[in-house]
Amino acid sequence: FFFRSHLYFYRLSMEAGNSSKNYWAKVPTTYQMVLIALVTSLGLTFLVLGCVLYDNFYPMIALVPLSLAAVPLLLFGVTVPKDDIVTSSEAEETPLLQMSQFLTSLFGTSAPAFLVVLWHAGLVEPWALLWEFGGAVVLGFAFLLMFWSLKKEEEFMVW
Repeated sequence: FFFRSHLYFYRLSMEAGNSSKNYWAKVPTTYQMVLIALVTSLGLTFLVLGCVLYDNFYPMIALVPLSLAAVPLLLFGVTVPKDDIVTSSEAEETPLLQMSQFLTSLFGTSAPAFLVVLWHAGLVEPWALLWEFGGAVVLGFAFLLMFWSLKKEEEFMVW
């Protein structure tokens, strides 16, 4: 199974060549969801290991903003039509889309910043902080894969 799927991804990358086409959209949805689930579980494992190995569960509070980071773009970012009545004249984006991008970046950056505040206060050890940062980076990559899987081929990376 692994060898066959690996050959499939290799063939897709060769067909795409050096073009900027989204070959992630050509990957079957089942493979996309399995990859997103594996990356998310790896990120959550890093977050839990950062807490368990050092017997301190304060960094687990960082899961709240990390889990809220995907909500604004899932609610408003993908479904907003480009020709809406509230479209601003300076940009092609609606104010609702811009607000959802702002809230996503706010939640995404507040989790690592909160961990640094906990470390500065002496509540988290430095190695636990590194485990938590690793988990936050891997979860950010999982969110990025999720948003890429929601985009259509012609709208790829048009933010």
